[in-house]
Amino acid sequence: MVSLVAPGKKVTVLAAAQKAGTQTVIVSQDSFVNRTDTAYWIDLTDGSRIKLFPQSRLTANKKLTGTREIHLEGKAFFEVAKDKTRPFTVYSGHINTTALGTSFTITALSGTSAVNVELFTGRVVVKADNNRIKDVYLQPGQQIRIDCITYQTKTIDHRLNTTAHMQEQVIEKSETLDSFEFEQTPLEKVFTQLQQHFGKKISYTPKDIKGMSFTGKIDTAADPGKILNTIAAMNGLKVMGEKDGFLILPIQ
Repeated sequence: MVSLVAPGKKVTVLAAAQKAGTQTVIVSQDSFVNRTDTAYWIDLTDGSRIKLFPQSRLTANKKLTGTREIHLEGKAFFEVAKDKTRPFTVYSGHINTTALGTSFTITALSGTSAVNVELFTGRVVVKADNNRIKDVYLQPGQQIRIDCITYQTKTIDHRLNTTAHMQEQVIEKSETLDSFEFEQTPLEKVFTQLQQHFGKKISYTPKDIKGMSFTGKIDTAADPGKILNTIAAMNGLKVMGEKDGFLILPIQ
């Protein structure tokens, strides 16, 4: 049995299950704080899931009747169930992020003026409740940082820039999603993400895949060899199996 602590009361855990090394918890109250050192999953009745990170506070209508609205202080990862008639909105400081069906992370830590939104799949629109910034539409692989005092913004496109931070998010995404979605993503980044998820080495010569990309949705439970063969066939490449992974080669 696991419990989270809410302001003035204990949140009762109704059920628990194991997934990707963390515990999935279903809570019976609407507002709570994760004061542990472990991230927890929260399952909502609309099919959405929230991974609440340590020292973060979340307020939500668990039944999600009518509008789907979440208030966040801290960090959380969201897997939003699709519902075109009811947008899913997360409020963090003066910034609100709205999605129809997608997965993203929001970081709005207490004591700081910055809000960070990073999109993995689908599409979201990021707004300021006082209209101090123009609406920002993010695409998968993009991230925006907003200073809620100066309202200066910085957009980072991980599709064009491989950084250590991106690699950390790749790992997080691999642990939490049942599928990956790519949109004109360079093969180098696709192979990096698949390598992190499956734990199989994917070797290639950079010049052989230069300028190549992949668009599509991949089931993370599928056989990695079949996935790579499909991607390779679309780009005039072939896949050779090796002891510890795969070798990508051009078709001669």
